[in-house]
Amino acid sequence: MHPPPSRFVEHGDLTLAYREAGRGAPIVLLHGIGSSSLTWDRQFEGLSPAYRVIAWDAPGYGGSSILSTGDSLPPPRVEDYADALAGLFGELGIGSAHVVGHSMGGAIAAVFAARHSSRVRGLVLADSTRGGGVRPDEEREARLKDRLRALDELGPAGMARARAPRLVSAKAPADLVGRIEAVMAEVRPEGYRQAAIMLSGADVTKALRRVRASTLVLCGEEDKITPVAESRAILDLLPDGRLKLIPDAGHAGHQEKPAAYNGEILAFLASADLSKAEQQRA
Repeated sequence: MHPPPSRFVEHGDLTLAYREAGRGAPIVLLHGIGSSSLTWDRQFEGLSPAYRVIAWDAPGYGGSSILSTGDSLPPPRVEDYADALAGLFGELGIGSAHVVGHSMGGAIAAVFAARHSSRVRGLVLADSTRGGGVRPDEEREARLKDRLRALDELGPAGMARARAPRLVSAKAPADLVGRIEAVMAEVRPEGYRQAAIMLSGADVTKALRRVRASTLVLCGEEDKITPVAESRAILDLLPDGRLKLIPDAGHAGHQEKPAAYNGEILAFLASADLSKAEQQRA
């Protein structure tokens, strides 16, 4: 299934792009730092028969405008991305939804769930991160410099060519690596740079402790970017979380092992919906 075409809404000064397919209870998908809504093609295929599936382009990605910046303004924070997501919910008339965040999208999803608990029916954090702010300053700054240097010296296409193979397991087919590379090559440098700076300084530890929604933590067993130890650290912070590891999957496991990821998501969301219904009847 090809991803559905982009649609657009205006929220204040922001233009927010998204893709949508299916009917039913909404699921909102949040992509990672080197990606866009195009990364979710296999989730549109696997989830839209049962749900209304919505994937956004984060601010500065795809068809979405960048968050406001200027010499007199501080860099955007993860909370600013979460507020933009709340704007998308409002413009689309979504009262509450299941939220699935991958990598950087997981950090945004966690903050959104902490700030807007009534709007999140169930939360999935896939190959996610607590943010660079949990690392020592020297390590955090070195990682950010390396990321921005790759963007400046190689450009999006060269950065994608170098980075895409690291996002999958050693067994991943070449055509999958090529698809991941193609999506990453389309990142907009200004949006990527802004997100990299945001993610480098983010620490969503407090937000994770405040999440009230039932949460599924998914992680590829061969994830080299946010390895299993990071998902376990996230799990330890959640009031109501469970962890599922996906064999033979790297960081982009939702693309590499979509049947496994979709199956775990569907089973979890059915359980979350049942729990919500029981709470409403009580």
